[in-house]
Amino acid sequence: MNWNGFVKLFSIVLFALILTACATIFSSTKQTLSVQTIAKGKMVSGAQCQLTNPKGTYFLISPGTVTVNKAYDPLIIKCEKDGFEPGLVNAVSSTGAAAIANILFLGLGTVIGGAIDAGSGAAYNYADLITVALGEVQNIDNEGKPVIVPPK
Repeated sequence: MNWNGFVKLFSIVLFALILTACATIFSSTKQTLSVQTIAKGKMVSGAQCQLTNPKGTYFLISPGTVTVNKAYDPLIIKCEKDGFEPGLVNAVSSTGAAAIANILFLGLGTVIGGAIDAGSGAAYNYADLITVALGEVQNIDNEGKPVIVPPK
């Protein structure tokens, strides 16, 4: 193989490896989401909410919006307001569509891309709108629907 052939082959392999981290390239490691609070079916504003996952701790006053670092682990949201019992939501993350593209590309790139996306958090998503019911504990999926979370 001559020098030009080697450079072309190297360029193609490098480009393929870079693109296999699809979620990291095409989606962010951060997500902006909104939190609202309710009690007995009615909106409650002014609750102090703390959102926590292994990538950080975030705060807001409900209703409010915050940008969080995405992670495989659930986002735990605890909201408190005087006169109400605290509300707790365990927001389970799910794998985003861009990360699934890594599975479609077989070979070394899948391993590299998957590891990059999983480690950075880009592979995962939380619900865009999270409703915390004061006085309740809930588990929700990335669409905000209730789920049963198996014990670890």
